[in-house]
Amino acid sequence: MEMDPTIFWVGLAQIIGVNIVLSGDNAVVIALAARSLPPLQQKKAIFWGSAAAVAAAAKGSLLLLVLGLAISIPLVVFGGTLLLVLMQRYAFIITIGAGLLGWVAGDMAISDPLIKETVDAQLPWLHLAGPVAGAALVIAIGKWRRTANRSAPETAAANADPGSNRNN
Repeated sequence: MEMDPTIFWVGLAQIIGVNIVLSGDNAVVIALAARSLPPLQQKKAIFWGSAAAVAAAAKGSLLLLVLGLAISIPLVVFGGTLLLVLMQRYAFIITIGAGLLGWVAGDMAISDPLIKETVDAQLPWLHLAGPVAGAALVIAIGKWRRTANRSAPETAAANADPGSNRNN
């Protein structure tokens, strides 16, 4: 299948633009997902996550898909690897990444075509409140889960030790 040169270059420019814009988000998602894996599996997760991340922008063109992957994989792999190292050193980056994902989810929720007209016409304040609520919800759930995970081993150990005196 032959492609018009203008369509090809516009498509390639779109893929590059989308890759540049989304590489940060993709790197955050991939790094968050890979952070608890062993090092060898982290590398595999980053590679395959990167490969699966902007394919839709190729719109069925195998050449654009290959070129897009050749451009995006290094961007996302480098970004994901860098974020993974930074997350291991500075845990607050995990909270920032989770907040970013919650923000995007909140924005997507209020931008859904089924409710967009209503939001635009009657609830314009949701354009800010939706993303803020999404970020706050994700961060709150993450903090709650981290607290629950920390206390679970202590509770299990206390319940397993029949000689322990929990009244002290």
